[in-house]
Amino acid sequence: MKRIILFSCLFGLITNAAFATYYSTTTNNCGDANMLSTLDSAVAQHRAVITEITCDYTVPAKPAPTAKPAPHKKMAAKKYVHHEHRAPKPAPKPAPVVVEYKPVITVVQITTTESCTCFDCGC
Repeated sequence: MKRIILFSCLFGLITNAAFATYYSTTTNNCGDANMLSTLDSAVAQHRAVITEITCDYTVPAKPAPTAKPAPHKKMAAKKYVHHEHRAPKPAPKPAPVVVEYKPVITVVQITTTESCTCFDCGC
């Protein structure tokens, strides 16, 4: 009995694969969600058991690079800068000290007395 069931299962699998429909399609969007939705729609519309979906994504061509125009050169007017260096003013000199010397006048008083004679003083 086991052999009969096993044989019928194998026969069913072989005949089912032999009569299965095959469907192939291509898509440009290779995202996972898009591939699954394409697979679901192929199974629903064509009753396909074996479905092959190939991704036919082509990289868009890059435009040819364009040369950048040369930047416009602007000439600025020449500036002459004159730096004048001045030494700091010298410190003011202290005012001269003026010393005035008052003349000292010495007055010598000579007193003569009448008691002196010519012979004593040497006149």
